[in-house]
Amino acid sequence: MSGRDRILIALVGGVVVMAGIWFGALAPKRQEAAALADRIAQAETRRDAAVSSAATAEQARASSARDSATLARLGKAVPIDDDVASLVFQLESLARRHGVDFRAVQLTGTAAAPAPAPAPASATPAAKSS
Repeated sequence: MSGRDRILIALVGGVVVMAGIWFGALAPKRQEAAALADRIAQAETRRDAAVSSAATAEQARASSARDSATLARLGKAVPIDDDVASLVFQLESLARRHGVDFRAVQLTGTAAAPAPAPAPASATPAAKSS
């Protein structure tokens, strides 16, 4: 065997060893790395969904105090008996008949001593004729 044949055999042997390492050791690790990359992507998707859900919950928690106050205010606005609803209907009918805009009425904070509200201009003649 000549020196050239030995070099060629060593080179072919090196290539065979490298191919064996590639297919025997590195290829399964590359597949495992790809599978882990997929698991990481799924975990990041779940994390993003959880962060979004937490942000939505935080917004709901922040607005719950305001919503509770609104609910309490609406609960106080419900008439205690049926006579109040009848009174409101009668007031609305009279206001419509005399051209008073019922939306312009503003509620005050205390029910015991209501502040006198200035009468609208169209209601003034109706008050004088009564």
